[in-house]
Amino acid sequence: MALRKIVIEGDDILNTPCKKVEKFDSRLATLLDDMIETLKDLPLHRWHSLKELL
Repeated sequence: MALRKIVIEGDDILNTPCKKVEKFDSRLATLLDDMIETLKDLPLHRWHSLKELL
């Protein structure tokens, strides 16, 4: 598993259309595991900053 970069509102990548998910495979499972690991690694003060964006 790996830590992923967190992007916030205003980042151009968030306006890029994504591919439709056709199947749940190991690649998608790895992405979701990485996302969970990334969020668990955040210091508490970063969680509060992210909650303000939601």
